[in-house]
Amino acid sequence: MYPGTLVEADQYFVGPDGEYRFDGSKLGEAHRWCHQETERLLAKGEDVVVANTFVIRRELRPYHQLATKYGAHINVVRAKGDYGSIHGVSKKKADEYDARFEQGYSEQNDIEGYVVSIPRYNPSEVVFCVKSTGSDALKYYVKATRDLVPVLPAVGEVWDIKGCLIPDPYFDEVFVADDCDRLMPMGRNLILFLALNNRFPGINSRIADSLYFAFGDQLGEVLEQGNVEAISYKGGRLLSAPIVEMLVEGWQEYCFEFRVMEWLRSCNANPILAKKIVGFWGKKAIEKISDDPYRLLAFKSWKEVDQLANAIGILGNDKRRIAAAVETVCYFYYDNGHTAVQLDALENDIEQLLGVPVQIEDALTTCQDRIVEWKDRDLVQLEWAFVVEQHVQKEILERAKMLEKGQALLTVEFDENRLNKFVETVGYPLNSEQLKAVRTVLENPVSCIFGGLGVCKSHILKAIFDQIGDRATIYFLALTGLATKRRQELTGIEPISIGKFLKKLDEGGIAQNAWLFIDEANALDVAVAYRVLKKLPRTVRICFIGDSYRFFPKGPGLVFHAMEGVMHIPQVELVTMHPPELETGIPQVANAIRSLTFPEIENFVGLRKRKVGVSFLESTCVETTVQNILRVYRESKEYGDVQIVAATNGICEHLNQALHKEHRELREYQSLETPVLNLQNCNALTGSEEVTVGDPVLWHSMSDHSRDLFDGMLGIVTEIFERHIWDITDDGLEVRYVAKIDFEGRLVNVHESDLANISLGYAITCNEIQDSQFERVIVAVAETGDNRVIDNSWLYTAVTSAQKQVVLVGDKGVFAREVTTPPRAFDRIVGLKFN
Repeated sequence: MYPGTLVEADQYFVGPDGEYRFDGSKLGEAHRWCHQETERLLAKGEDVVVANTFVIRRELRPYHQLATKYGAHINVVRAKGDYGSIHGVSKKKADEYDARFEQGYSEQNDIEGYVVSIPRYNPSEVVFCVKSTGSDALKYYVKATRDLVPVLPAVGEVWDIKGCLIPDPYFDEVFVADDCDRLMPMGRNLILFLALNNRFPGINSRIADSLYFAFGDQLGEVLEQGNVEAISYKGGRLLSAPIVEMLVEGWQEYCFEFRVMEWLRSCNANPILAKKIVGFWGKKAIEKISDDPYRLLAFKSWKEVDQLANAIGILGNDKRRIAAAVETVCYFYYDNGHTAVQLDALENDIEQLLGVPVQIEDALTTCQDRIVEWKDRDLVQLEWAFVVEQHVQKEILERAKMLEKGQALLTVEFDENRLNKFVETVGYPLNSEQLKAVRTVLENPVSCIFGGLGVCKSHILKAIFDQIGDRATIYFLALTGLATKRRQELTGIEPISIGKFLKKLDEGGIAQNAWLFIDEANALDVAVAYRVLKKLPRTVRICFIGDSYRFFPKGPGLVFHAMEGVMHIPQVELVTMHPPELETGIPQVANAIRSLTFPEIENFVGLRKRKVGVSFLESTCVETTVQNILRVYRESKEYGDVQIVAATNGICEHLNQALHKEHRELREYQSLETPVLNLQNCNALTGSEEVTVGDPVLWHSMSDHSRDLFDGMLGIVTEIFERHIWDITDDGLEVRYVAKIDFEGRLVNVHESDLANISLGYAITCNEIQDSQFERVIVAVAETGDNRVIDNSWLYTAVTSAQKQVVLVGDKGVFAREVTTPPRAFDRIVGLKFN
């Protein structure tokens, strides 16, 4: 039938005597022989017929490469008859394999199918498996970016997907979507939808089939009308009233959500909003958005919402548009750490947003019920931000005055004998300012301890905890999960995370006579302070401890900083550094930075000559800085723990890729197993990141308390699974465990969905340091373009994260400029004032 020399893997199993002896353990060798024999014949100029049952197109790739190499024409044809049955491959299965070759790789196509499973989803993409509704009933793994998927697909839903097939290392091949549409289930597809989708508890395929038999193609319409009695009866009395009610409610909700999606499409808006706005406004969703589309600013950007408003006829000078612009500008400042906006800045930004001149007083009138104007300070605040700050101010000031008003509070008298025993235990005494700090905390309802590196804040806390002893309950509050772990090591008291403490407050489980110590209070934003103070009993004493020059709140506002220097709030500033802390020289440099003074720093001479202290290796361009950092890292690694800190993700990516490549090549040179795992992160250099065994990695996501994983936690990849481990979550989603990572002494299995939250950790940004401490830190003093991230606080935080040695690498001019300039966060505009 086809001219040419026949080559097939089965020929490998034919012995010299002509007998066929199949050995499944040598199947790989047989396929390699088949490929080599094909190349030998092509090299001689012969035509070749390769006979095999190819399960996936990827298996054809080596033969396509041979055809290209030898300039041969290639055809893929279907085998006829029962060829292949010698290995037990049924004709039906072979035909199923054959059907896959009707679509070529990268050819645009359209498939319709119902969802079988969702093996992968993360913030950037989703992979869901569909079984086509056509006669071939093939399964496809569909990969789609989240902006293409209106809502996360659910099992049983019917989708129409346009795109093309490509090879994939995880799923063999995937159908990459260019466009996705969720279809309303109809006809026989509705049976599958009702039986498989978890919106409809108690409905299985037998019940769904009987309902369709009773109502036919009108089943969807009948369910939407919601006649429970008729559905129960026509369903052959298989369903109880509660089951039918849930079925009707689930179907009606689905239909309405679908209609909202279609309405959003008609307005050129992203249908991904449908689930959110239906969940928020219910059946009034379309009415609410039609009345004021700027309500959607809670979910989408100004540009997208403004386009929708224009589509439904809202003109440029509409009061709703102007009011929304005022709020949008205020929220922009809020998202950047401010809780208030200066009046002239507000007016300028509103005009830029609207594209037309505005009178600021008229603009403020359009939303006067949602903003507050401070005429004496020329500030404007969102009303709720004003309420939050005023509550924080009132609570702290009134608590501070409780003793003056003679209100009863738990009193713990200072005990000289306890202090003497404490000093004997730790081995060194408290100086006068440290002793003052202990007394200030014990004697006042509200107190603050300010101090930089080397002033022994942890030592003072230990002394205070010792004084209180078992005479009162101590709540030692850490603002991050990572800090919770660190603080227990330093103070001996088990801290409580902010999440757990807020839960205790909500449940009313806080002791009335207690002490609340808020550690790293410099990171306390006004929203968290409000939540704590709103429900905290007035009888609980509060002590804020922190360093006002270290990292600032990620959220808006300044609370700890606003209390500094206020006479009404008892406080102590620690400035004397303890001698043991001075041995490395790091506290002296840190203190100079904190004082806006250029410190004396030695030039870097290599770790063989100096293994402690602070030094500088100067380079003026980013490329040279990166190369110098790599050189210092290689040398530092010989002496133990080392961490690189950089200003931008771009610099981190350069360093991470280079060090990962070196590490991988070293393992290969040492003949060590070097499996590779692709992370699902976008990388400007390679498009994605990969890790191998021994690579340091960073967890950057919401904390997962069930596995003790906290944002900013660093780990080491210890194993990449050759065979992935499948599991099913409580909500029915499939997960596939792909690797094992040692996060600070705990081995954690990570699954595919976790990969979007993991990146290489050789170099991290300063925001990711949080409360971490490292033996040695290499600081990249380099910025790219107009992106000025480095400031005084940034440098101070990076330097104070080191225990033994800091090597600053980069532009000394940038260092000198930023060290002598106050932190930019001090420029935050806030309404909160305590005096």
